[in-house]
Amino acid sequence: MADSPNQEIPEGTVTVLFTDLVESTRLNQSLGDDAAREVGREVEEMAREVVAGNRGVLIKEMGDGLMAAFASARRAVAAARDIQVQMGRLHRNGLGDAVEMRIGLHTGEVIGEEGDIHGETVIIAKRIEGLAPASGILASETVYGVLGTARDELIEHGSTELKGIDAEWRLYLVPVPDDDVGDDVLADNAPTPYVGRVAEREQLRTMLEAAAEGRGGMVLIGGPAGMGKSRLTREAASMAERLGMSVLTGHCVDMESPPPYQPSIDHL
Repeated sequence: MADSPNQEIPEGTVTVLFTDLVESTRLNQSLGDDAAREVGREVEEMAREVVAGNRGVLIKEMGDGLMAAFASARRAVAAARDIQVQMGRLHRNGLGDAVEMRIGLHTGEVIGEEGDIHGETVIIAKRIEGLAPASGILASETVYGVLGTARDELIEHGSTELKGIDAEWRLYLVPVPDDDVGDDVLADNAPTPYVGRVAEREQLRTMLEAAAEGRGGMVLIGGPAGMGKSRLTREAASMAERLGMSVLTGHCVDMESPPPYQPSIDHL
């Protein structure tokens, strides 16, 4: 229910935000119930503060996530981004990389009743959250439509069917910077925060997660010089390492008669 009796539960057209800890059951198994609950409380407290700071109304907490409502879609998107940025800060302060949040957003009509909100909009927002990638944000086409010029920042994610909902839904990724460097000065040899290529990184993440479960594959990254192929490859390698995978690197030499099997030799 709403966090405070003084909060006014919104009715009419609002943007509903759902958060969820990815694979919370696995976290309980790996960390133990007490440690996992402590992590959950830390993340919940952070998310509550972000929602309040963006003028949202916390509707209810659900153990491994929360539901909030916003009169402004723009503020809802800002809150979703802020939550993911704060998750990055918690990771840098010692929160395990396995603890990831996913977020779903949808704008539509809701009905307020006894400190809660109901309606198809709530159901759709929850369905979209379930499709969001780990550490990512998915928004519906309705959110995209009401954002105004800010919609240009969103990245089309394709169409999908939502369980129990008629017709296909077009969804959009909300990009989030990988790092929040604040006022810190980067060392000369430190990489700058990686921003952009959200769709490509999500595709790589999906394939890496499949590989970690035993379903291998191959990816070819091509393009003109200077477009960022090497950096994207390094980002993929970092994602693989965070999943506990070993990363081996090999190189081909651009010459008339290159050494045979050179990439495999480099691996060995």
